[in-house]
Amino acid sequence: MNKETEALIQEISAKTEGDGELEALRREKKLRENVAREVEEFYKLFPDTDLDDVPDEVWEACPEGVGLCAQYALYLHRRAGEKKVAEAKNEENGTSAVPDVTSLEDKEVFFTPAEVADMSRAEVEENYEAIMESMKKWK
Repeated sequence: MNKETEALIQEISAKTEGDGELEALRREKKLRENVAREVEEFYKLFPDTDLDDVPDEVWEACPEGVGLCAQYALYLHRRAGEKKVAEAKNEENGTSAVPDVTSLEDKEVFFTPAEVADMSRAEVEENYEAIMESMKKWK
C-alpha cells in the first residue's frame, strides 16, 4: 500500500471516529435535555419533595432519570396502599393489643419506642401523655 492510500485510510478513519464522537455527544445532549425536562416536571408535580429524598428504588426503576415522575407517583401509591393495610391491621389488633387503661390509673405506664411505633393514630392520641413521659426515659 502506498503512502497516499495509507493517508487516505487514516483520514477516513479519523472522520468516522469523529462522526461517532459527534453522535455520542448529540445523544448525551438529548439525554441531558430529557433529564432536565423530567426534573422540571418533578418539581411541578411534587413541589415539597427534594430529589435527594427520592428513594433509591425509584431511581433504580428509572434509568438516567427518564420516567422519574411516573416512578415516584407509583412509589407513593404503593406506600399509601401499604399504609392502609398496616392501619387496618393495627385497627383490627388495636382492641386486643392495648391494655385497659382504667385498671392502670395508679400505676406509671411506660411505652418503648417500638410499642409507640406500632400504635395507631388513635392509640397515640389516647396515650399521648404517657408516651411523652416515656420519651423522657428513652436513650
